[in-house]
Amino acid sequence: MPGWIVHIDIATKLSKKLKVDKDKFVIGNVMPDAEKWVVNDFSVFVPGDISHFAQVEKIGNFSLRLPNIKNYISLYKNKLNNPIVLGYLSHLLTDYYFNKETYTHHLLVDDAGNRIGVSLKNRRTIYCKTRRNYKN
Repeated sequence: MPGWIVHIDIATKLSKKLKVDKDKFVIGNVMPDAEKWVVNDFSVFVPGDISHFAQVEKIGNFSLRLPNIKNYISLYKNKLNNPIVLGYLSHLLTDYYFNKETYTHHLLVDDAGNRIGVSLKNRRTIYCKTRRNYKN
């Protein structure tokens, strides 16, 4: 999943292009990850599979949980004029395309099939011990 700087940068640029309230759009954009990375003591924990409308997709040798954009739009199609709802959708789309691109074209695995890093377009390689390292 992309890091916070990526989400906020995309949300800021999109809010200008879409001419929606930037603050509300950015709030909606960070909501799917808020309980995990922003607020430590939520009174109700919503698992990432639910907050991200996750579905399993097979990419190469990996099964990856990606946002189901169609489900989100189906549930909130009548509220997409709300900048918070639209910002949330922006987050899901960013996660979906970032992960699909990374796992399809840039992921490095060792002989045992373990994720070990990513290969960047500039031919630089970043070796990571955990998936969380990819976000930084």
